[in-house]
Amino acid sequence: MFLPIGDTPNPERFTPYATWGLMAINIAVYIFICIPLSSKFPEAPSPLLLDYIRMLASRGFSANQIQAIISQTTLNDLLLFQYGYKPGSPSILSLFSSLFLHGSFMHLAGNMLFLYIYGDNVEHQLGRIKFLLMYFLTGVIATISFAVFAGNSMAPLVGASGAISGVLGFYFFMFPRNKVKVFILLFPIYLGVVRIPARIVLGIFVLVDNLLPVLLQAGGGVAYGAHLGGFLVVWVLPSLVSFLSGNCLFKGAEKYRRATRRLQRCQPETLSKHDQQLSRELSLQTISTFSLKLLKMQMEAILEPSVRRRSF
Repeated sequence: MFLPIGDTPNPERFTPYATWGLMAINIAVYIFICIPLSSKFPEAPSPLLLDYIRMLASRGFSANQIQAIISQTTLNDLLLFQYGYKPGSPSILSLFSSLFLHGSFMHLAGNMLFLYIYGDNVEHQLGRIKFLLMYFLTGVIATISFAVFAGNSMAPLVGASGAISGVLGFYFFMFPRNKVKVFILLFPIYLGVVRIPARIVLGIFVLVDNLLPVLLQAGGGVAYGAHLGGFLVVWVLPSLVSFLSGNCLFKGAEKYRRATRRLQRCQPETLSKHDQQLSRELSLQTISTFSLKLLKMQMEAILEPSVRRRSF
């Protein structure tokens, strides 16, 4: 078993209110809405229940199988069907409501664990407003990606994993030197926590847990298309990254320029050629016109040294 449990370094003296708020809403919806409805059954046939039966029939279930499923269908199942995103019957409401619904406790726990680990760093760098904008925007794009894979299916998509995959994509891009604390259980050979570079952990998440199942056409009810769509949006839409990251890049660039000027006044001969070139580029170009290559160089050369962090 390999289970991420934390990352390092983390923002110092920063409270990720937006991340915690999203976690609180997801948990509250599950505890106060989904769990109570899970013990209640529909009392009489309804248009929603008939649509649910049609969905089961479209997925190839026989009449006997449908009857067995309906006998165990709860109001929570109908809730997920109504407010989950259905590619065959899309709506703006379900595009957003699906981001706060989860099919099981383990589904919720896994998503919230990943949001807890990676969300604070990304929120710290983007700022709370842009972090929320990124979260919902990548969530919508991930849901649409799921629809591309699913066609006209009426099976609903629920869960925050698409939006959280967007957080992981930004984390992969913005924190190349961070490490993830991974709990490893290989009984009886090994039991412990190791620190693995974040890009390796997230690379395994993309390649092994999502891309490979898509190529092998694996099922299992996992929305691999949504995961890939959320994670890869950072690569296919670099202008989005530039817009969302512009504020923190600007702050980092200003700090770098001030530090560079001080160094030039004190010890001009010790300033490296790389720093001199970067300083000239920063003074000649605006943040909004940076190419993806320069954006990546800024992330690695400017952002991380300009923000002090601590481990937890």
